[in-house]
Amino acid sequence: MPFTVPLGYAATIIDFGMGLTEDAIMWTYMGGFLISNAGVYPGGNTYYENRIQAISTVVLDPTGALSLQVEFRITNLGAGNLEGQIAVTGYLEAVGTQPLPLVKTVKCKWCDHEHTVPNETTQIICPQCGKLFIVYDLSKVRKVG
Repeated sequence: MPFTVPLGYAATIIDFGMGLTEDAIMWTYMGGFLISNAGVYPGGNTYYENRIQAISTVVLDPTGALSLQVEFRITNLGAGNLEGQIAVTGYLEAVGTQPLPLVKTVKCKWCDHEHTVPNETTQIICPQCGKLFIVYDLSKVRKVG
């Protein structure tokens, strides 16, 4: 499942998830170069990882001078046919984009109340309804925080 990062941009992977029928291994390539082993995953299970991934095109092209193709390759390690789904979430930003502010406005998924919290906050108890909701911490991403 390749995608191309245009000139002048950088791409960073935020999270990924998958559900597969067989054991499998996933490799990440950028510009044809092997960047990482993204993991070995057991068949018959659903896997999801939401921590910020250390996979970014900035590793190979910090200035955005190249149009890089990013590709995830899956190899079936099981005995049967490999079926399933894989979802990768990331963001694309123009090189030179200003860093995120130190605070972010969040919205409760239960009551829609909006308020401001520090950027690194992930688990929030809504001051209006008292329920827990979870948001991303993007402060660890390139040029942020």
